[in-house]
Amino acid sequence: MLPRRADEHANVILSADVDHAGRVVSGSRHGELRRGSSEQTTTHTLIARFDAPIRRVRVAPGHDARDVALVVGTDLVLLDAEGTVRTLGKASLAEADSSRTGALLTWYAEGGMAYVAWSGDAKELAVCIDGELVVHSSTGSILRRARLASDFETCGEIGWSKKTGFVVPRWDGLVVVADDGSQRVIPRPPAPKAGAVPGRITVSADGRVVLVHYTCDAGLDDGSTIEAFDLVRQESYIVATFAYQHSYCPLTLCPSGDAVAYGFSDAIWLDAWSLTTERDDALDHVELASALLETGRPKEAAVAIETIPPANGRAYVLQEVARLKNASKDALDAERRVALAALPKPPIRDGTRPLGALPGGPEDLEEGQFVRHAKFGRGAVVSVDGEGATALVTVDFEGQTRRLRASLLSRDD
Repeated sequence: MLPRRADEHANVILSADVDHAGRVVSGSRHGELRRGSSEQTTTHTLIARFDAPIRRVRVAPGHDARDVALVVGTDLVLLDAEGTVRTLGKASLAEADSSRTGALLTWYAEGGMAYVAWSGDAKELAVCIDGELVVHSSTGSILRRARLASDFETCGEIGWSKKTGFVVPRWDGLVVVADDGSQRVIPRPPAPKAGAVPGRITVSADGRVVLVHYTCDAGLDDGSTIEAFDLVRQESYIVATFAYQHSYCPLTLCPSGDAVAYGFSDAIWLDAWSLTTERDDALDHVELASALLETGRPKEAAVAIETIPPANGRAYVLQEVARLKNASKDALDAERRVALAALPKPPIRDGTRPLGALPGGPEDLEEGQFVRHAKFGRGAVVSVDGEGATALVTVDFEGQTRRLRASLLSRDD
């Protein structure tokens, strides 16, 4: 813990993060930004001082990153490695929002709802203001905006998944925002109650699962939950249920992915955790086929694609199967074109036109073009003898060469 002088008793640390060297960077209610020593946490230095509370500290990820994003008062501030401070814009509502009273106002004024997140490559920085996600570049310019909720709906902490992009919890589910600004919502497992308030989140190391802590407005429900959202299956379920609420519930998944740690009330809890349902065969086969394509093995990928079990109508799997089939077909076509180009050209006889010299009419075929036959299936044109529908076309049907009339073939590009 960072030390506190006697005259700084009220200078409470509101947020902290760890930099690339393992040093603690913390922001306080008095507006002091300090960095602790990586060898001795009782040694710390003042980095910067502001006129408003530092409600959120987020160090840019990566071993070479040096930038620190801060929420100072209600502003989003960027502090770079040279110590230059830039205000990028608003990061939260006014601290003294008259519509919030009692304990919720205290939580809000001391750091609640002042959420900011970096992308994994530290090139983008996002905040959520009045239901709108605003994404800045690392230099401070605004890249894009996305409306996630109405002005009166509360959004929770922003996260980033390497599978999908930025994710933001809403009262009724998790909003997934892609790099192009498109978005989809994974609904919460039970029917959400009015007054639900999303809070802190954590994203698994592989980017597949997001855990969210949900509370409810006082008087509507005394309980709170930690809920999991599977970004691949687009499903959700409850991980833990509590009979009472606590506004602060920071949580994180262990790098191994088999446990979750969270702070609740006055204790830190560590629970074993995993996906509640087994991974289905369809997803396993999709990932295998994708890996085979990425390693340049399209024939093996085509076999793996054909063995993918029924997806039971799940949109993600159906889309992936269609994508993989197209990618496999394109890769196999490219391989066959290379193989055909390496074959020796047939000699030109009387009545035979050289390949590539056809006029390009609707019934004329060219070297390397793909055609389809009712019996032999899909093949590649090797040579053409004659013209029009009566021309004799030599076709390679995956290793078997046939000489057929052009009228029996149809183009299959």
